[in-house]
Amino acid sequence: MPKPKRPKYIIGVDLGGTNIVVGACAEDGSKDFAMRSEPTRSDQGADAVVDRMVRMIETAVKETMAETGAKREDFLGVGVGAPVRSIASAG
Repeated sequence: MPKPKRPKYIIGVDLGGTNIVVGACAEDGSKDFAMRSEPTRSDQGADAVVDRMVRMIETAVKETMAETGAKREDFLGVGVGAPVRSIASAG
């Protein structure tokens, strides 16, 4: 008898100018876990923002593992969305 397939999870990050929002979701998008939002605080510099984002990701992974019994290998990846200025004349 084949082993049942373990659920998989994806981490999502919205890196905005005002807030960073991080959370996990089931691979099929059916449920969210460990959603959190913190101020971006870009005035503290890029390194501080990246450190904050990484810490938030790690917290989301740990909380999702605690809630679901998932293991680290059950996380498929991290998607990051961030606004950029588009200059149409530059192509």
